Amino acid sequence: MGTARRYPTPWTLSITGCAQAGLGDEKKSNDRILSGIIVMKIFVMLLSISLLLSNFQVNAETNNFPNEPDGFRGIEWETHVSKVKGLQHKDTVYSHGDITYTRENDNFEVAGAKVERIRYLFTNEKFTGVSIEFKNNDNYNIIEAWFFREYGNPNYQTNINAIVEDYMWKGNKTLIRLFYLKLNGNGSIGIFPSKYAKF
Repeated sequence: MGTARRYPTPWTLSITGCAQAGLGDEKKSNDRILSGIIVMKIFVMLLSISLLLSNFQVNAETNNFPNEPDGFRGIEWETHVSKVKGLQHKDTVYSHGDITYTRENDNFEVAGAKVERIRYLFTNEKFTGVSIEFKNNDNYNIIEAWFFREYGNPNYQTNINAIVEDYMWKGNKTLIRLFYLKLNGNGSIGIFPSKYAKF
């Protein structure tokens, strides 16, 4: 049984993914980067207030959900990095041996919607998650509808008008987080082994 940690979690990679998507290409100006950081700080503050006001709804049935996956696209949780073909563009995103990769010739369609980037997370060389980034309301609506059909009602959800929609499905094996920031039309999906996520 793994040890619960503050990383990687769907919340962490959702925030990271949306922030990066909002900032755009790494070569953009420092002013654009600073603006993105300010937007994210405002968003986090508003989200914290909303949670304190009890807008976060919890479903007590947290042990499983329909069609719960045990990995992503045929890669099972904790598969060794050497067994996954086509990994490239390695980036160290956390301490303690956490590294993300993209995958050569990856399919940038998830749940019937176009996505911008898919990152594969490995912790101590074992597969421990995926972060998927997407843009615009049309793609979000397609993904949201597919997730509800495939996985049923989420265990946790929060909806803040004109700001954010945030859903989480938590099972025995896998935790899925669907996050959409309405302020800039950027969203992300985090999929992780439940035992690595601190929720």
